[in-house]
Amino acid sequence: MPSRVKNVLLAVTNDLVHDQRVHRVALALQADGWEVTVYGRLRHNSPELEPRPYTCLRKSLWAEGGKLFYLFYALRLWFWLLFQAPRFRVICANDLDTLLPCWLGGRIKGSRVVYDSHEYFTQVPELINRPLTRALWQLLEIALVPRVDAMYTVNAAIAERYGERYGRQVQVVRNLPLQGDPPPPPHPPPFNPILLYQGMLNPGRGIELMMQAATLLPEAELWIVGDGPERKRLEELAEGMGLAQRIRFWGLVPFQKLPEITRQATIGLSLEEDLGLNYRLASPNKIVDYIQAGLPVVVADLPLMRELVEEWKVGGILEKRDPTTLTIMICELLAPHRYLALTQNARKAAQELNWTRESERLKQIYRQVLSLKG
Repeated sequence: MPSRVKNVLLAVTNDLVHDQRVHRVALALQADGWEVTVYGRLRHNSPELEPRPYTCLRKSLWAEGGKLFYLFYALRLWFWLLFQAPRFRVICANDLDTLLPCWLGGRIKGSRVVYDSHEYFTQVPELINRPLTRALWQLLEIALVPRVDAMYTVNAAIAERYGERYGRQVQVVRNLPLQGDPPPPPHPPPFNPILLYQGMLNPGRGIELMMQAATLLPEAELWIVGDGPERKRLEELAEGMGLAQRIRFWGLVPFQKLPEITRQATIGLSLEEDLGLNYRLASPNKIVDYIQAGLPVVVADLPLMRELVEEWKVGGILEKRDPTTLTIMICELLAPHRYLALTQNARKAAQELNWTRESERLKQIYRQVLSLKG
């Protein structure tokens, strides 16, 4: 492929259905003149992708979970880069689990390699109690992070820690949503409120606490939008608590359809536990999605979540993690005058907390990478 072609590969380990960040990055780069290809996985039950204006490739693997999945993914991506793919000017690894094949393929094919870290990967709760697995990921990070051509992540706190650890520049491209339709006008809360959680159903997300609070709010429904390893257990728990009629499990929803659901809710919930540095430094994109829909929020008492809610005055911060405290806070937010003020503040915040400015930062990073010598 002629070197003048400005093309980029974005590699992820998911099936592309719900990864909004990669979609936004792809759209921004395409708008800046890049030919974009996104590479992901194809599960046996993966739904069809909605039409997209860039190229999407999904490859099936022999293993769909565990260590073998990461091995097969790395091998398949690496061989595809070496023997089937065109020469990409830039290859972007999304999170640490794609970095090794991207770095190896990029170095052999003469591509620039960019690392987009969506979280503090080696501090995720799934690795905290698995010291050997965690040590292997840390060794990979130590070996490769200093060698990529550029790196960016989702907030300044994570960027600062990566920068200090590896003595390199780590830029920030926040995980903010595309600016969609304006939120609905401020309005009083409905008599039958809908409490919303959207995101992965992983340990430490506070979903069980939300369900316990739902038992104390007989007029409310709880919508859980997403999928993950905790789903079956949570569904069984809801049945055992007598909440099957008031808790709705939506499953995995394509991100293009997610705003339709979010805008129907009354309050958005993000109650991650402090299970390690990754959650402590988290700035979940679900919170900004709620704000974009004009919803008041209840968030965990974690630094960046607290900072966002206090700055924009869009909800409550759960300082004591028990069902009664959560129920009282929800009821306080549902008081008509308070609710109207919060929805008004959410509308103001939505005008600022969107992808427009972040996309300009992103484009500048890739322009700088393209101009590197050697």
